[in-house]
Amino acid sequence: MKYTSLYKKFFMDPAHFEEDYQSLLHDPSTVIFNINIHNYPVFLSVNPELLKLIEEIYEYNNKIIMKTRGNRELPLISIDWLTNFSLIEEIKMTNEMESISSTRKQLKELMETKNPTTYLRFYGMVNKFRKLLSGQEIMLHDSMDIRKLYDEILIQDIQKEDPKDLPDGIIFRKNQVEVDSFGKTIHDGSMPEERIIEIMNQSIQILNDEKLPLLIRVAIFHYLFGYIHPFYEGNGRMLRFISSAYLCKTLDILCALQLSISCKQNQKKYYEAFKITNDIRNRADITTFVFYFLEIIKDGLIHLLETVENKTEQFFFFKDKISNKKINNKEKELLFVLLQATLFDFEGLTIKDLENILDYSSVTIRSYLNSKSISSMIDIDTKDKSYRYSLLLDKI
Repeated sequence: MKYTSLYKKFFMDPAHFEEDYQSLLHDPSTVIFNINIHNYPVFLSVNPELLKLIEEIYEYNNKIIMKTRGNRELPLISIDWLTNFSLIEEIKMTNEMESISSTRKQLKELMETKNPTTYLRFYGMVNKFRKLLSGQEIMLHDSMDIRKLYDEILIQDIQKEDPKDLPDGIIFRKNQVEVDSFGKTIHDGSMPEERIIEIMNQSIQILNDEKLPLLIRVAIFHYLFGYIHPFYEGNGRMLRFISSAYLCKTLDILCALQLSISCKQNQKKYYEAFKITNDIRNRADITTFVFYFLEIIKDGLIHLLETVENKTEQFFFFKDKISNKKINNKEKELLFVLLQATLFDFEGLTIKDLENILDYSSVTIRSYLNSKSISSMIDIDTKDKSYRYSLLLDKI
């Protein structure tokens, strides 16, 4: 990124800092918003470099669509795997960024649970992400919509973790909070609650303002939500969920589900963007944050594309190896199903799973699994009562 923040310019050339600020603020390409930080108006420099970054994000988005949904030779299970894998990793990473531990197995089980009768930790978050996958859109209109979303996603978890962290205001919180990064206080959340509601409503207006590209709007709102810090607990998880939900409006769902994953991989850069933008010497220039945020999205798409390409190459490589094996067609079919489970599943398949997929009897399936011609290629996970089967790819 070539753009130089006002924060850096302050140290680079303090004698001309005020001149630089005024020049940037009144440049025709600058967009000024009706929100102040440290009594300075928030503004964005819409420059060619920023527009090029947005273009690159859409290019990666289109490549991923072509590599997945546009590739008719890939089995449908591969798309399901990528989607479920991304969703689970997205939730796991957004939790980890708040030092909250959750396991892939735990989240996978929650994905398969509907309408539980007892409290299940993280169910609210998993269920809301699952609704995004089914096509449900998130549309915020005002602060009350933020609170309703918070209640759906986090309120039960917060109640169980520490009731003192529950919202105690009309919508948000009544008391002051400190925003930390790596153990250091970098900002005090907005106060009082009337001010929190006012700025949040203004931020939502920016988020929905179609005069700006959606990627820019999401980035600006992401920063402002973090700056406002409306809740005592759960702000990071909320702002990353909302950002992912809005990214779904313009990016493929697979791509939108990379946000927390990439934020975690670029955690230092992510928090550095907040720190620079929060600093009074930055004069409310939000451009650097938007750059950092979009670069993090782009980085997530690059890694996703690499994953898709690697899995695709592996799938066709091993499919070809199985086709050339000197075994009967039913054994090939069984190996092909197990190949998909190995590449695109977390745990492998049970005998019951294989019965449903292949329409063979359990006796027939067991006889093939134990046959001399293919048994050496089969991996058996015996940890659970129902054994799970997959392939030993090196043996293939």
